[in-house]
Amino acid sequence: MMKLNNKGQSLVLFVMLLPIIFMVIALVVQASYLSISKKNYDDNVREAVSYGLNHLDDADIQNKLIRLLDENIEGQKQVSVSNDKVRIKVSDKIDGMFSSIFKDMYSVEVTYIGYLDNGKKRIEKD
Repeated sequence: MMKLNNKGQSLVLFVMLLPIIFMVIALVVQASYLSISKKNYDDNVREAVSYGLNHLDDADIQNKLIRLLDENIEGQKQVSVSNDKVRIKVSDKIDGMFSSIFKDMYSVEVTYIGYLDNGKKRIEKD
């Protein structure tokens, strides 16, 4: 009986699985990038709401909040300020890191409402 030479089978299997491994790594990096981007939007909107609550008495607080958001994040911004309430909504489309591989644009929408409750600041995600 003739014995076959099995050398090189591992290499062939590795070469066949290599594109799948790269795709999984790219997917993990893409998801992490999008998660960090969403966290960045959350933090900036929450900070702007907090700033708005601290400066409710300013004459032009709505325009100041829009400028503050424009300096830090992109996208469409809706800012409304009333007597003791600040509401900010930001929505944007984010390109991924691997937009040539993953053709989708991802949308991010963040809304926070801040209000004064017996002199204390309350900030809630809407």
